[in-house]
Amino acid sequence: MNAMTYGLDFTSHFWNLCFRMLRSVSRIRQMKYFDFVVQTSLITIMYLIHQRDPDAYVFFLGLILGPWQLLSAVVRAVLEQRLRKVRLAYLAVSSLYLFVIVPLVTGNNLLVAIDRPTTFILPGVLAFLYYLITIEGLYAKKEQ
Repeated sequence: MNAMTYGLDFTSHFWNLCFRMLRSVSRIRQMKYFDFVVQTSLITIMYLIHQRDPDAYVFFLGLILGPWQLLSAVVRAVLEQRLRKVRLAYLAVSSLYLFVIVPLVTGNNLLVAIDRPTTFILPGVLAFLYYLITIEGLYAKKEQ
């Protein structure tokens, strides 16, 4: 078996394992807690690293927490019934921000965006709201 075949074999096994884990309904509860722990850890770690520079804290928190929350919202909107409409609304507003507002405000120069309130205020509000959605998801009653 050559290295290329082994690499493809490993990749197919990896994705097969990922899909089996995602499809397991019993893992949704664990996923909720894992999501909450990761978000809380990222917020805490970024605060400890950048506690003396609030602008850097917000910037790096958005850079790291934002993609995690988007991925979480997509996965949980697909796999869970609870709070699906809220997560889909979050995804719609986030997509509008990422694909319409940011390009309109920044044009071709993304470095201009760092000084604009659009870069900090709306993403901060979205991050806070999704963190609240995550907490609500921990305590939401199972739909019947």
